[in-house]
Amino acid sequence: MGRHVLTFISGGARSGKSDWAEQFVLTQKEHPVYLATARVTDAEMESRITKHREDRNSRFQLTEEPVNLLDVLPEQGAVLLDCLTIWTANLLYQEHYSEQQVADALEAFLDEARRRELLLTIVSNDVNEAVLPDSVEVHRYVKVLEAGHRLLAKRADNVYQLQAGIPVCWKGKSL
Repeated sequence: MGRHVLTFISGGARSGKSDWAEQFVLTQKEHPVYLATARVTDAEMESRITKHREDRNSRFQLTEEPVNLLDVLPEQGAVLLDCLTIWTANLLYQEHYSEQQVADALEAFLDEARRRELLLTIVSNDVNEAVLPDSVEVHRYVKVLEAGHRLLAKRADNVYQLQAGIPVCWKGKSL
């Protein structure tokens, strides 16, 4: 059996976190799973998804699942989940999960990844570093996402934050 390792990578929009996460995961296993959570919601998102598909290293085994992550979690190997930000929004606004249901879903996913001894890397956006709009829904979303970030930081072996493409190690193995 292997050893479960959880790595959490965060950063602002266009900070380079996904590119860096891909390179990081490719050093762990030969053919890792790329678990993409985005849905096509408009032309811009369709363009971004298409670009990601084209740019992604062919060594990844692509799995696209916007909601039911446990249904597609492999039995072994390395997994890159990109990203928690969109998955959280999908659960809250498409599936109408409560805040507790989102927390429970993340806990269940992390527990199962540990049970399967996966090398799991999770990417998410830092969304609370800007002035937030005066919106109850935005504040609710940030609250739920940041609770997920705190859980990940607590449980992770490694925590990195990308700024201008440069990783800052907050916990674990400095690279």
